[in-house]
Amino acid sequence: MILVRDLPPQVDRKSLALALKDFGSVKYRNIQIRKYNDGYHYAIVEFNSSRAANQAVQAGSISLDGRECFVEPKKA
Repeated sequence: MILVRDLPPQVDRKSLALALKDFGSVKYRNIQIRKYNDGYHYAIVEFNSSRAANQAVQAGSISLDGRECFVEPKKA
């Protein structure tokens, strides 16, 4: 699983899955988007393979709606 930080406010599971598709397929039902009242948004995403998750983490960031979103491994 990975953590994607600094998401744009209007993000949804579909747009996030599309932004991550270059790394591999994600488990769509296992995309958890969290939104805080202060405007901070992040998501926990599970890929179908650990290889895809590792590639996303190695990339370090993705672009989503013109915003750079940072990707890191999810800590337990």
